[in-house]
Amino acid sequence: TTAQSVHEIEVTQMIETCKMVGDCANITIVGMVPEDIESIAFGLSDSVRDTFPQMIESSIMTLEAKGVTAQKKEHVTALSVIIDEYANPVAPR
Repeated sequence: TTAQSVHEIEVTQMIETCKMVGDCANITIVGMVPEDIESIAFGLSDSVRDTFPQMIESSIMTLEAKGVTAQKKEHVTALSVIIDEYANPVAPR
């Protein structure tokens, strides 16, 4: 695919570019396999929303394996709230 803007550069392109210039950090990518890459819809699918807690846990385990300690916040914001606030930003007053 061809990127339409700098915000659409694929991760693999970014890694390859870093390798070419000799400035590539040691990275670990945590992701989930898409269930459907052909449908177009806004928002998260039910399967992604349902799997997200496992994605967070996997990310925490990956960080801890690399010596990074994660601490759970006292106040946890629900994923649906984060998505809604991102999709419908409110201008600062």
